[in-house]
Amino acid sequence: MKTVDAIRILCGLDRDGRAVFSLAELRKIFPERSDHTFTAGLRRRTAQGILKRAAHGVYVNVLSQGPRAWRNEEVAIRLRSGEYSYVSLESALSEFGVVSQVPVGRTTMMTTGRSGEIHSICGTLDFTHTARSVRDILSSTVVCR
Repeated sequence: MKTVDAIRILCGLDRDGRAVFSLAELRKIFPERSDHTFTAGLRRRTAQGILKRAAHGVYVNVLSQGPRAWRNEEVAIRLRSGEYSYVSLESALSEFGVVSQVPVGRTTMMTTGRSGEIHSICGTLDFTHTARSVRDILSSTVVCR
């Protein structure tokens, strides 16, 4: 695929609000014939500055014009695909104005996946495992977008 075609596709997705992609999502967007061709294309797009590796297996469309406010959360969603994750602890308290401290460059999240700290180009993600049931999580989660 030519670079101009890749930019056209990514800009179209950006208009739909998509700027962060997992490797699996990129593979579906750019279904080249072989894994080798896909990997070479991904390296080219990264070297050209069109895509930037945010974290292991997650890429950001650098040309995106969309809002960057929740970019770190979008990276978290891609990193914990198949798990439930939500902003919590001091990040949530700060977003709702309950505490005056703002965690700069760090987003704290609860997840049904494993705990861990991941550094991305968008900031640090601090995942804390929760044993809460999916029903409990869904019934008490507020969507703020």
